[in-house]
Amino acid sequence: MALKPTKLTVLIVGCMIVAMVSGFPNAIAAIGVKLKPDLGFSALQMNILAPVTMLGLFFTVPAGMAFDSFGALVTSAVGSMMIIVGYLCAYFVPLKLAWFIYIFFGSAGFGSGITFICALSTMIKSNTSTGIALVSACMSISLAFGASLISFYDKSAHCDTNACWRGEIMIWAIVAGVCATLGTLTFKLKIDPADTMQHSSINEGEALLHKETDKPLSLLESTVILKSPQFWILFFAYFAGISSGIFVITQAEDLWDYFTTVGSTHPTWFSWVFIFFPIFNYSGTLISVWISNIMVHNGIPRMKSIAVMLIISAADVLVCGLIHLLVPLKTREESTIIQVLFLALLMLVGLGFGSSFSLFPMLIGEIFGNVNFGKNFGFLQISSSLAAVGTPIVSGILGRSVKMGFVWMYFIEGTILLIPSLIILLSSISHRKSRHSMDI
Repeated sequence: MALKPTKLTVLIVGCMIVAMVSGFPNAIAAIGVKLKPDLGFSALQMNILAPVTMLGLFFTVPAGMAFDSFGALVTSAVGSMMIIVGYLCAYFVPLKLAWFIYIFFGSAGFGSGITFICALSTMIKSNTSTGIALVSACMSISLAFGASLISFYDKSAHCDTNACWRGEIMIWAIVAGVCATLGTLTFKLKIDPADTMQHSSINEGEALLHKETDKPLSLLESTVILKSPQFWILFFAYFAGISSGIFVITQAEDLWDYFTTVGSTHPTWFSWVFIFFPIFNYSGTLISVWISNIMVHNGIPRMKSIAVMLIISAADVLVCGLIHLLVPLKTREESTIIQVLFLALLMLVGLGFGSSFSLFPMLIGEIFGNVNFGKNFGFLQISSSLAAVGTPIVSGILGRSVKMGFVWMYFIEGTILLIPSLIILLSSISHRKSRHSMDI
């Protein structure tokens, strides 16, 4: 029996609450400002800590398998415990065993990935694009929420020392634990698959390489998705969309220092990125779904909206690179207008980053069906895992070790964004339409 509107609303709100705290690992840089000097970590060690923390948030194959096998309630409950235990252990870690913090933050990161995949998969199975957009938007805004909790703690506790990071982690543990647990309880409201089933859009002749996709598949059977050209187009495009956002989030301070040189008149302006990036991120998740729905209703494949998103993001980061080449350093240091423009461009990357969180899950559900969505999306998430781990390390090393390294990174990111967008626009494969598009 299908859920009544009231119960569906409760379920959507529960999923939103879970997503709101699942993205805290993205804000690890805000804690790292104090954690780095107190633990004596080097810049390289911090560059490793960020991807380790975010890895579980993006590598969700195990989470997808658990969701498809045990359901949202049990799987999300396990993820919630991992979040709580991970943050609490990080709070108590002694300075002599500082390296253990990689394990504890990693545990919290994987727990966050598990709870988010449960919330997102539940919305996919509800077959409502509004729910998907709202849950994705909450994941987007969770970066700002996590950073604001840190700021709230510091002001309330009058804490301005490097040791404050322990209290900051504790408030994350409390808020994330409570919200993840409360949201998980709403997963008791089960959705009847017969009322919401979204079948694979692959035609019978192709039949996803002669496999039946509208019934539960084992992990080995579900790997047949890897033989689909559409999957690999989405894989590369998802990597590009996530990589550009990770680049800005993890390197914001260094990007600002490189743009204006260390010791500029506004050394802390980079912090505005952490405030406004999530706002653009949040807006991107909602706007992209709205625009893609309009395109679908006018006969334009939803995948084309991804191409548009990638092109806009590419133009954004390429302009960031061109500013470095065309505007003299002295002007960048002295012109407030140029500095504000540069910060705005960094924040605007959030639009494409947020779009990725909503459009790609919808397309995986529409193209390959939602019966095995957990595993299918988990395979796609491998691309974002590569971006989450590789981008901070590569950009950090390139930016500090190579002349004009960060400028090169802007052009690398721009190229990575343009390639899949051109493939989507020029390839006839994206013209295949889903037989069952998401309901609004």
